[in-house]
Amino acid sequence: MGKAIGKQIPNTAKLIRERHPKFAHIPHDRPMFGIVMTMEPYHLVNTPEFRHVLPTSDVPTVVASASELEDAVVATDPTLEEAILARIEQPPPAGWSLRALADGRPVINPILDEAWELYPWGTEPATPPDSGASAQS
Repeated sequence: MGKAIGKQIPNTAKLIRERHPKFAHIPHDRPMFGIVMTMEPYHLVNTPEFRHVLPTSDVPTVVASASELEDAVVATDPTLEEAILARIEQPPPAGWSLRALADGRPVINPILDEAWELYPWGTEPATPPDSGASAQS
């Protein structure tokens, strides 16, 4: 996390702002925000008690787990974009996370639901494998 917050995100933002050829396709005149993605949640990492041990950066950055991002992308009030822009303009309360966008409501991600429905699980009853009983008759 320290490397991502202290080096990778600021360096990438600098390359975008300076119009480095590898990043020329990315608009350079818009607000920038960093998200450090983790597979597992680190519930308190965005609180002041924990963030003070991580590097600081000129790019506002939040640490979020993959499940937090899954919840945040389907947020509607505010949207993920609106929440991130607000975070850039006005620092949020301590401990803010992407999951807060769901406001405690269960979140249904239609993309994940649709993908889940493509699996054949539960569509037909499972049949036991042939035990060879028919071969003996």
